[in-house]
Amino acid sequence: MIRTFFIRIILFAIPLTVLFFIGLCLPTTPHSFSSFLFEQIRKDSLLRHAPEPRMIFIGGSNLTYGLHSQMLKDSLHFNPVNAALAFQLGLEYMLDHTWPFVKAGDIVILIPEYDLFYGDSYKGFGELPVRMLGEVSKDWQSLRLKHLQYLPKIAFSRFDPRQYLHLPIDSMRTPAAFNQYGDVYLHWSRPNKQVKPGSIRTANQKINPIAIHKMQNFSDSLAVRGARMFVSYPSFMESSFRYNEAAIRLIEAAYKQVGFHVLGTPDRYMIPDSLMFDMHYHPGKQGVDLRTQLLINDLKFLTMQDNEHK
Repeated sequence: MIRTFFIRIILFAIPLTVLFFIGLCLPTTPHSFSSFLFEQIRKDSLLRHAPEPRMIFIGGSNLTYGLHSQMLKDSLHFNPVNAALAFQLGLEYMLDHTWPFVKAGDIVILIPEYDLFYGDSYKGFGELPVRMLGEVSKDWQSLRLKHLQYLPKIAFSRFDPRQYLHLPIDSMRTPAAFNQYGDVYLHWSRPNKQVKPGSIRTANQKINPIAIHKMQNFSDSLAVRGARMFVSYPSFMESSFRYNEAAIRLIEAAYKQVGFHVLGTPDRYMIPDSLMFDMHYHPGKQGVDLRTQLLINDLKFLTMQDNEHK
């Protein structure tokens, strides 16, 4: 009986395994091609070809949804590149992917979401890293063990007929939502939603030192290349800020301890609830303009300091 049971399991598993590997080898479906993740291709082109002087912004959706690059360009006379997509991709991916594009003279503004400092979130989480590396970058070897759980979902989805149909898609989740600088801008003309306060991913109450260490290494490597890195804080909904303040203060203290060049304070980039669009890192148009102006003011102050030291 036991032998028969195992034979049946094997006979059942063989075709599933074959389908799994066939699914991974099949081309990306038309539906997947419509994902906002494929905006990475255009952002990479911006990173390659944007003329000097350049200001590169690295982070997650606090920048994707929360930056008005034209304002920055008009005020600071730098060519901005919003290289951000989603914080689920992880701090490690953001830094490793952007580093090869940085040139001498670039100013890099790193603004990670607060979640990325707790637990192993710096590695990325959810299925987005798998889709980015597997479907967009075709870099399967960079996947980590924790990401492998999402491979069956991706592989078997390629046998779903709906993946090949032109079904309605939320335009906010497609490359069409981005402007020429890499900012999501479609929500600027949409009404804000009621956003409930949320908690950040505090798997424990200690910052993961690996995340800070990776930022230090990135800063050092940029300096060797002749570029400069500054860090700042994400746009964050006020009520969520109050709820998560203890965890946020630990990140602020870590920045100071390391000696990063920091723009502003967490409180400065706290955005009123009424100005948020659809989640606590995503400001609506008024919030975007407010946050961008704060960055401009901090960067102008930085420029004044540089001139005084010359």
